[in-house]
Amino acid sequence: MTHADRAEERYLPEHLHEALLADDRVGEQDLHVHADQHCIHVTGTVATAARRDAIIAVVTELAPGWEICNDVDILHVVADPDVEDVTG
Repeated sequence: MTHADRAEERYLPEHLHEALLADDRVGEQDLHVHADQHCIHVTGTVATAARRDAIIAVVTELAPGWEICNDVDILHVVADPDVEDVTG
């Protein structure tokens, strides 16, 4: 691995985090990205499965050849049964 490769690898997590934030398919702030050896780890919470899948697409596009460990959870919202619906 060359010095340039090591420098690029060092900044890769921040580059990916910025790309995930800017990409319309993802656009999530609550994501954390780090890399160890040849695996990129993404953690956090997103609203939908489609956004979780989009994370893999974005990271794959920007970091080909890396294994992706997508440990992102999907937020599950449960209605409070004690809340009264006053719309009707």
